[in-house]
Amino acid sequence: MPEQKAYQLEPLTGFTPHEKNYIKALIREAIAEIPAPTPSSCNCSGQVDGVSRRISDLEARYVEDDKYVITRAKLAVFMKEEGIE
Repeated sequence: MPEQKAYQLEPLTGFTPHEKNYIKALIREAIAEIPAPTPSSCNCSGQVDGVSRRISDLEARYVEDDKYVITRAKLAVFMKEEGIE
């Protein structure tokens, strides 16, 4: 059985508007007391830097390699420019 939503259960409770507001305020306060997650203390900045460098190298290599790759689109543009059908 799927979990019911609050709006589905609300008509069954018979709560007054004040009781509903009290419950909502109580929940908001409880949520506010939950501590925020702290950043992890992993020492992985070196790994992140290494991966970033590798990505930059791969991107540069892709741009360089793309100059020498003949794709169908590049061939079609070339043929059109040269008047070849």
